[in-house]
Amino acid sequence: MRSLRTCPLPESPGSPPMCSPGRHCVLVVALLGCSSGGGGGAGDPGDAAFVDATGADTSGAELPTEPVGACGGVPVGGRCNGNAVEFCAAATGSADTRLASYACTADEICRDDGGQARCELVGECFSGATECRGAALATCVGGRWQTSPCASGCVASEFGANCRSGASAGRYQGRLTYELKPPNQALSDWSPTPLQVPAAGFLVLSFADGVLIDATVTSTASEDAGRFEIDAVPAELVDGDDYLAAVAARGNASQQLIYLVAKSGFSPGRQDVSAVPPAPDYWLWTWTPAQIRSPGEVNIPLDAGSGAAFVFDYLRFVYDASVDFYGERLNAPLVVWLDYGVDWSCGACMGPWRYADPGGAVFERQIWLSGGADEGFWSGAVVAHELGHYLMATYGVWPGEGGQHIIGLPSHPGLAWSEGFATWFSTVVRGDTVYYDKQQGAFFWFDLARRAYSNTTWNRPVADFGLEQLIDENEVAAMLLALTREETLGGLLAAIASPRMTQPPYLRGYRRRVWDGLDQQGLPLPFQSSQESAPHFADFLDTVVCGGVAPPVTVDQVTEPFVHYPFPSGAPLCRSGRAPIAARWTDDGALELAWHWALASALVVALDGEEALVLPAGTPPGAHRIPATHVSFAEISTGSSGDPWGASVRVSREPPRALTVQATGPLVRIGERVLGRGVALRPTSPPAPTDPDRGTIARPP
Repeated sequence: MRSLRTCPLPESPGSPPMCSPGRHCVLVVALLGCSSGGGGGAGDPGDAAFVDATGADTSGAELPTEPVGACGGVPVGGRCNGNAVEFCAAATGSADTRLASYACTADEICRDDGGQARCELVGECFSGATECRGAALATCVGGRWQTSPCASGCVASEFGANCRSGASAGRYQGRLTYELKPPNQALSDWSPTPLQVPAAGFLVLSFADGVLIDATVTSTASEDAGRFEIDAVPAELVDGDDYLAAVAARGNASQQLIYLVAKSGFSPGRQDVSAVPPAPDYWLWTWTPAQIRSPGEVNIPLDAGSGAAFVFDYLRFVYDASVDFYGERLNAPLVVWLDYGVDWSCGACMGPWRYADPGGAVFERQIWLSGGADEGFWSGAVVAHELGHYLMATYGVWPGEGGQHIIGLPSHPGLAWSEGFATWFSTVVRGDTVYYDKQQGAFFWFDLARRAYSNTTWNRPVADFGLEQLIDENEVAAMLLALTREETLGGLLAAIASPRMTQPPYLRGYRRRVWDGLDQQGLPLPFQSSQESAPHFADFLDTVVCGGVAPPVTVDQVTEPFVHYPFPSGAPLCRSGRAPIAARWTDDGALELAWHWALASALVVALDGEEALVLPAGTPPGAHRIPATHVSFAEISTGSSGDPWGASVRVSREPPRALTVQATGPLVRIGERVLGRGVALRPTSPPAPTDPDRGTIARPP
């Protein structure tokens, strides 16, 4: 990772970024949906040090003919071993690469398509899953649904369903907010004065006698952000098992968990990301209608763990923006681990491997954010950076190189590509070129637009050292930023998921490297090759030129090939194939499609199973709108079953649902699933009107 700082810390990630005079702000965030929310972040915080070095590749190792490293011939993408996935576990900020595995459940079978293994559901559902079918409760038994009637109706949430109790209930109105700590004006520490912001898109649950009776989501509309209305036990009838809860989790249209912020249960101190969480618990907050009466103003304060709410807010925005652009993915479910007092062996990092929750939820990706004394989770730059890693691993291909990396020092090409992309993504999401963080008690920042570090010298690559030289990850981010315009952003994001960047072998011939840490100068030690084909920045530039996102002359202006990065823009290595198709439902009920490259094969759209549109191969980049008010789902087919995007992308009508909650109070339980314990929150007055640009930070000298 490296550090940076944020342009605007918005009122909340649900507010549009605002740029103050004199700041280098990115003006293309609307393509990612920043007009409806966004936050920032950057970086796997490898141990921070501030030293200078050249960009020459001093590793000097010969490439062996056999696979090496702790994983032998097992790829990062994994392979099937019986009904389990065996894989090479490498996190983005950790040099500890190891052979690991996870078992598929009794309802799944392991599938291996050569280089990428996964567990696939073989029946209709996972055993024990529940959902509502009208007024009836459906339960999965032996892979098949069985229904039973409910006397008072059925109620469902992302955690399952149950028959509703017959308890008396009235309507409860409220507004949910949380406190956050922005960086101070000088970018020297976190501000001592917290901001109170709306908690938009959070799930609120209502319980009577410990049984779920209603669920809703706080409003995301700017004028009503954080407001909600829900059935609840009247204040005068409340007893010990009647309460409301907010939960840091989110489900899809089928109410299956797709992401959440959780506590691992590790003791305070430094913990290894490779260890299985001993006592996982969801972040949630509870209160009763008697404690905070309707209409209630409910605030999550700093001492109740509002940092988890801040992280969830960013997670919500980036996840939604990614799905809006790329479509839904089966490998997308994500858990973010944040325990106050716990620092991780990798600092902050992402690992593209599965975690199965004891309650039955399965997450295919994990992110670890340190909750120690530095409180790095307040850096929107860091949070968005880690989500950039998640986006690359979910929609494209992560090169599989992780390890400690020091600000201002070059790294191996795969690691520099991964980290540079994540920092660039953070910049685009936040609308600011300054990245910031606090590590080992020291606050630091850097500015991509100015190629300026707060504590060291910026070093650029040297043309004579070739495309596989050691390179500063932030130089990669700076070159990406220089390519970014309103007209190119869609193509740059699409390029990550194109066949050129997702189908091995990658044409530049790079192989994933394995090394054992850093030398006394902070440079990576000599490497060995895993012999796994992996993409790096030169492959991405090939994709950009081949796809017509940017012409060779523009790329040369960015890379300066005869002086700095010697990319041969006049001779790109191309591969034909499909590029991402974005599909989403608009507020007025239409299906809106967008594609950023010419279609390599026919695009077929089916609405509720009936063919509605066919666009022929060769159709130039563009967009199309289909009125579909009464349609429940659409399927967009972009080619053969060999398409890395899958033969089709399904877009459900119902918007995803959101949730948020936390620590010592009533036990929150839905059916057999224990979510954890919450802490009673305090009533609060509405946030006072403030300058809408209150979150922006003065540029350091």
